[in-house]
Amino acid sequence: MHKLSNLIKEQSDTTYYFAYGSNMYIPGFTKKYQTVKPVVFGYINNWDIKFDKVSERWHLKAAADIMKSPDSKVFGILYSIDKFDIEFLSKQESGYKLINETAYDADGKVYKVFTYNVIEKTEFKEVSPELHYIKTIIEGLLAKKGRLDKGKYPYSQI
Repeated sequence: MHKLSNLIKEQSDTTYYFAYGSNMYIPGFTKKYQTVKPVVFGYINNWDIKFDKVSERWHLKAAADIMKSPDSKVFGILYSIDKFDIEFLSKQESGYKLINETAYDADGKVYKVFTYNVIEKTEFKEVSPELHYIKTIIEGLLAKKGRLDKGKYPYSQI
C-alpha cells in the first residue's frame, strides 16, 4: 500500500495506468471506473505476458500477469486515471502489487505509468486461462472499439 499512497501523493495532473489482460477491453473497463479515459495503445519493454495466477473470478483458471523478460514487449492500453479510481482499481487488483514502469506509444512518446504484477505465482509455470477471458483480451487488442492506434502496430507484434 506504500507505493499506492506515494503514487496518489505524487500525482500530477495526469496519471497513467498501463492495462494488459482483460482491462484492455475499453467498454468494460470504462464502465467500471468513472474517471478513466483511454489515451493510447502502447507497450512496456522487457516484460512478457504470462498466465500464472489462479483466479476465482475466472472460475479457477488463469489471469494475466507480466514477468520480467529481456527483449520482450507487452502491449496494452494506457488510460488516464484519477486518485479516486486508482484506489478502487487497486482493491480490484487484489493479489497484484502496484509497480511503476515506462511505457511507449507507436510514435515513441514516453509515459510514466503504473501497472500491476502478481504477488504470488502458482506453483506451476503457467495455468490455462478461460476461453471467455482470452476473448476479452483479444477484443481489447484488436476490436475496433479497443484499437486506439489502428494500423500503427503490425498484428504479428501483438
